[in-house]
Amino acid sequence: MTVNSQIRTPLLQIADLVTRFGKFRALDGVSVEVGESQAIGLVGPNGSGKTTLVNTVCGLYPSASGSIHFAGTNLTGKRADIIAKAGINRTFQISKPFASLTVRENVEVAAHHARHPRDVDEVLEQTDLASHSRASASNLTAAQQKRLDLARALVMSPRLLFIDELAAGLTPNELQDVAAMLRNLVNDGVSLVVVEHLMGFLEQVVDGVYVLTAGQVIFRGPLRDALADDRVQEVFLGRNDSARS
Repeated sequence: MTVNSQIRTPLLQIADLVTRFGKFRALDGVSVEVGESQAIGLVGPNGSGKTTLVNTVCGLYPSASGSIHFAGTNLTGKRADIIAKAGINRTFQISKPFASLTVRENVEVAAHHARHPRDVDEVLEQTDLASHSRASASNLTAAQQKRLDLARALVMSPRLLFIDELAAGLTPNELQDVAAMLRNLVNDGVSLVVVEHLMGFLEQVVDGVYVLTAGQVIFRGPLRDALADDRVQEVFLGRNDSARS
């Protein structure tokens, strides 16, 4: 069952996913579905397993068991480059552009590795970076570097994009701009999984949420219902999970 009952055919199906670090289960049987042109939020306290889930789906961490299907293809255990070329990409909590390159050159590097790259100028315009295209990436503000990270992902023509705390540190006006940008992506047919702590920002972007704690999904459904759920409130009001990244 998807978060949004109107979505009939999932684009991404994660079933009973387990990721271990030694004997420690960072993900403990996680199942998530994302539909075509759907945005879902992935929320939970620090250490709940959100970034571990992103890293496992994107091929940076191996899964111990479970499965990952995307657009009907089994991507379980595939390399990160194969997963990216299949249509899944992501941004990172901390942007790490090539500091010695210009903004445009950073995006061109990503485009070079894409199976079906988008037009670089179009992506720079879409992410409000066109006026900075010749600037060194090292001279960008933190907010601009986050948009550059998004641009590098978008130029690879993803069908599904993980957004990992893109809103962190942004001003209220920047949050509005980024929320509108992400909704436009959904309207253009890109599915999103948005990892975020800012509930007001999520409310503007996602159709529903999955709530993680201790490497398990404890809630899925509309954000307003999550905020009213007793177990979700307990998790966010002070339970201290074991360390998970």
